[in-house]
Amino acid sequence: MNLRRLLLSVGLSLLIPFVNAQESATGSLRGTVTIEDGQVIPGANIVAADQQSGETYKTISNSDGQWVIWEAAVGGPYTLEASLTGFKTDVKKDMQVKLEQTTIVNFVLQIEQID
Repeated sequence: MNLRRLLLSVGLSLLIPFVNAQESATGSLRGTVTIEDGQVIPGANIVAADQQSGETYKTISNSDGQWVIWEAAVGGPYTLEASLTGFKTDVKKDMQVKLEQTTIVNFVLQIEQID
């Protein structure tokens, strides 16, 4: 009887890390925000919305125009938007997040014309 308990205990201890890994199935999204001539844009708002679950992730581009969203849920499709006052919003659709991989999404914003 003690051998059975020992085997069961060892089996469960081997299973727990596998279950925890399944619960945290994530990847990341990252990229750069620029304008048409290649200048980087700091302070742009980035929103990633999972079209299946409705979950959203938000971040802001840094002084180098770079942004990252860590631990986004695997799957998709995601719709990503980059926006900043004075510029047209750039939208990327049907993006996928893969397990433990980084999906690169770069944005190019255009100056908004004032009439």
